[in-house]
Amino acid sequence: MLYSLQKLSKEIKRMDSTHILILPMPFQGHIMPLMEMAYHLIDAGFTVTFVNTDFNHRRLLSAAPDGGAAFSNTNSRLRLLGISDGMGSDEDRKDVGLSCKLLPSGMSPGLESILRAAAAEGRPIQWILADFNMAWAFALANQMGLRAAAFCPPSAAMIAIVLNVSKMIEIGLLTEDGSQNKDEMFQLADGIPTLRTSQLAWNMIGNSADKSAVFSFVMINIRALTDHAEFIICNTFMDLEPQAISLLPSAIPIGPLFPADHHPIGHLWPPANSSTIMDWLDAHSPGSVLYIAFGSHAIFDQAQVDELAHGIEMTKRPFLWAVRPDLTTMDPSEVFSTEFLRRVQGRGLLVAWAPQLQVLGHPSIGCFMSHCGWNSTMEGIRNGMRFLCWPYFTDQFLNQSYICDIWRIGLRVRPNEEDVEGELGRSELALITRKMIRERVEEVMEDDEMRKRALMWKERALKSVSVGGSSYENFKKVVDIMKTRT
Repeated sequence: MLYSLQKLSKEIKRMDSTHILILPMPFQGHIMPLMEMAYHLIDAGFTVTFVNTDFNHRRLLSAAPDGGAAFSNTNSRLRLLGISDGMGSDEDRKDVGLSCKLLPSGMSPGLESILRAAAAEGRPIQWILADFNMAWAFALANQMGLRAAAFCPPSAAMIAIVLNVSKMIEIGLLTEDGSQNKDEMFQLADGIPTLRTSQLAWNMIGNSADKSAVFSFVMINIRALTDHAEFIICNTFMDLEPQAISLLPSAIPIGPLFPADHHPIGHLWPPANSSTIMDWLDAHSPGSVLYIAFGSHAIFDQAQVDELAHGIEMTKRPFLWAVRPDLTTMDPSEVFSTEFLRRVQGRGLLVAWAPQLQVLGHPSIGCFMSHCGWNSTMEGIRNGMRFLCWPYFTDQFLNQSYICDIWRIGLRVRPNEEDVEGELGRSELALITRKMIRERVEEVMEDDEMRKRALMWKERALKSVSVGGSSYENFKKVVDIMKTRT
């Protein structure tokens, strides 16, 4: 089945003077969906200026196989720019607390310069489409007479929860500074997964100063979103999150987003040899391969990596494992023993990076062991995947609950999470043993009813973006709003 939003973008395309500035939060999982959105808007006739931090702008271009030339193949209607993030060259850009402290003040001057330069060049920007986590930029948009819309990288449920923080403080679930009064499980509404107060983003940071910085950042964005955003674009679809979407009157769900035809989609990691990976998958029977990938932030201690490796080996199933160089604190060359690599040779393929969209769409993949980031969750759903869930922080625990408890298309790798301390550099957790890993893999791979449910969700996802589907019609609505309200 063709992804009809691509067809729709081309059908409604006309050369239009509407110019949109897109501003993602400077993390891989936020850049990719907004880049996908950018290309669909370009295909619908808009001009887009896509603004990254200087650091990520350089990474984006260097990771492109042609040095970034492919990004210019859009009739000059896409411009990629980088601006300062306010951080020094030696500062850790994966430090969420530091990012929340510095991004608004660090990026505002560069953002204002871009807006003024575009006007001076005779190609003024009419809309700012910003990541929900960058809604602080809407105040600047308002000062300059621009319209503002938000893009929601996580689930609609996560946004609904964040927008109800004040209510959670009122009822005593949280303190005035966002901390949990006690670690309680709560549910926003029927049909929305439960979450622990300790699993809210700011409560998963390891020290009080950073917790305060993240909470303040969240509250700034909530106020800006409430005051200035005309609507919120969500990478979800009505059938998937009906209850959460009903709590967001200004939400327009257009997911699942697919990459526009033949366009690069914003990877920050240098690509591996995709043909080698796909050739390897071609050699395996349908539904036989376990695919393992934990996103761009998860960190494992070496003991847990050892247990995972042995557990996968014990299944005797073929596996593809995307192992980031910084998945552990070990030197990448020392993560796996020579003996392990020898034993799994031919049955296991370990790579630094994998083309996940292609991998999940390959018929040989039978199960996805994932950190449950929302992008990965949506990519898995639209490809009919069953999941083994291994969340690391923030909304990933909420997504795990969706997958395991509501959609029932996966299992938790860790069956009991009572010992999870909610912080990025979490205290030692009980080791997930190789025996447990082997058992969970077998349970998912042998569950035919789960496989049928996963295929049902795939059909619903594809229907939503097909002609007449809810997301198809909602994308038309977004285009109409952004072309007429200028």
